Amino acid sequence: MQLQESLAELETRGLGLAAISYDAPETLAAFAAKRGITFPLLSDRGSATIRRYGILNAGASGRAAGIPHPGTFVLDARGVVVSRSFEDRYQERASAASLAQQVANTQKPGGRRLETPHLVLTTSSSDESAAIGTRISLLLDIAPKPKMHVYAPEQKELIPISLSLDADPSFTLHQPRFPRAETYFFEPLGETQLVYSRPFRIVQDVTLAVTRAMRERAGGAGASITITGTLRYQACDDKVCYMPQSLPVSWTIGVKPLAR
Repeated sequence: MQLQESLAELETRGLGLAAISYDAPETLAAFAAKRGITFPLLSDRGSATIRRYGILNAGASGRAAGIPHPGTFVLDARGVVVSRSFEDRYQERASAASLAQQVANTQKPGGRRLETPHLVLTTSSSDESAAIGTRISLLLDIAPKPKMHVYAPEQKELIPISLSLDADPSFTLHQPRFPRAETYFFEPLGETQLVYSRPFRIVQDVTLAVTRAMRERAGGAGASITITGTLRYQACDDKVCYMPQSLPVSWTIGVKPLAR
């Protein structure tokens, strides 16, 4: 089970893990023993907690009545929900490593580094390999050089930084996440603009497709997919705005069979 495989990494980050379902304690105990699960499996008999979180699948009936919509919540040390992730299909889940990145915003080791006259870009991913149906995070850590800034996505009338990935049936795209912009007064034009002048991260989630082609690919030794795209930006310093730039970016992710 993928979460069990990720438990050690989560614990090194100071994070815990628990799963909750509407199954009886005896059912969960048998499941844990069979699969070698060591983290808590919590029984929500009657789906009371599931209802309080507003995630009850009201359309489920028969033996499935009381089941929640499949999803993951991330809580901080105070028990406050800081993020949540839901998928349309029960086979699709966010990886533990991608969820951990939302709490511990540290740079992943082994990333690919690219330097331009304006910034340093490092690309990495939450997971080096993942099962089909898994939602992972592609990470772009960007450090503008001294006195440089790039425009945030909200600065529509200029050329904001953007990420576009090439379409591929082996994965589905989610909306990229950008940090909150800084306000910057650009004296040559007398304008206040929304920019990034300090190191920041773009997070692009993708879900590895659960298709026949991907099932067949995942069954092969050393199976992987390569995700490609383009990062576009325009950089300025305190006096000059430079020509827009388009940088090719790519990630290679190992592919494993569907986690069960």
